[in-house]
Amino acid sequence: MKLEEGVKIYNAGVDFSMLVHSVGAIYQKEGGATDAEHWTRDTTGLDCFSASFVRNDCLGFCNIRTAVYGFSDLDVNWLLDMSDSDYNSMPHFANGLSQSVLSPFVHGIRMNPDEMVKNTGGSHDYNEFLMNKYSDGRIKKPDYIVFPCDDFEKDIVSENVLTKSEVSGKLAYQIALKAAKEYNIPIVVIERNKVLANEKAKIEIAKQKLYNLEEKDEKQIREYINNIITRYRTNFLGMNTFGETDETTEKYKDTGISIDNYITDCKNILEYAKYLEGIDEHLSEVVLNSFKDAIEHPPRIHQLSFGIDEELMQKYEEIVLKPNNLELGRPRNA
Repeated sequence: MKLEEGVKIYNAGVDFSMLVHSVGAIYQKEGGATDAEHWTRDTTGLDCFSASFVRNDCLGFCNIRTAVYGFSDLDVNWLLDMSDSDYNSMPHFANGLSQSVLSPFVHGIRMNPDEMVKNTGGSHDYNEFLMNKYSDGRIKKPDYIVFPCDDFEKDIVSENVLTKSEVSGKLAYQIALKAAKEYNIPIVVIERNKVLANEKAKIEIAKQKLYNLEEKDEKQIREYINNIITRYRTNFLGMNTFGETDETTEKYKDTGISIDNYITDCKNILEYAKYLEGIDEHLSEVVLNSFKDAIEHPPRIHQLSFGIDEELMQKYEEIVLKPNNLELGRPRNA
């Protein structure tokens, strides 16, 4: 990567967690709240905004029309509520409703990062965190700009529209540079091809461990099967695979995260259950039941208590990306 126009550019690598906001994804007035001036002047008319928790195994961004903000500071006062799918917040908050009248609309869902990733999906391919834009008299500002792409060097000069985006790679990069300069913050690049290839490597490791278990441990069997199936499913969210064209599916086929490979691995797990029937009928049932549990959408986790638990927020705070922990232009695990 590089230092361009005075902006530091980092690579997120292949293992990361972020809380991100796609500026103007749903609600955007003329001119758009796409930069520091609009954001701080609150031209949206809202005192809260939506964000999504994305991770290397769940790149479920909301519609990308302009800049994507990334946040490192997750103080409990900033977060109002969370949902494992679209929050449907706009009908409630388009008129600038404040935190004081939030309680009738809260979902009451409380999930730690792992649970949120596993449950993300359903009606939309992203989760949604409702964030308070103001706390203690100060406005929430981004800590970095996120640039999701497939291949950085190719996409920043490409006229092709990026995945999850409505603009070309070239324009998206110019928007990211503009936003980064206005806030005087860095850009963090996500290269989807590298991330997905690494995710497929993790699936292969889980498969090897599953099929080569010398001692057939029930807990490990469940863990490996869930790892295989869930990792496919959550990674598909970042590809717009389901419900989209075959062209989108084919785009990432070389990474190994493909519908064909998913189907093949599902069939192999079922064959493995059949193979175990003659060896240990109980373990055969464990494999089969673990498979059924994994392919079904995980049950939603509801707790009927309002407000965000500070201990829960600490779990997100500890893992979200801090750009100053990255080496310039290099993934932190390089």
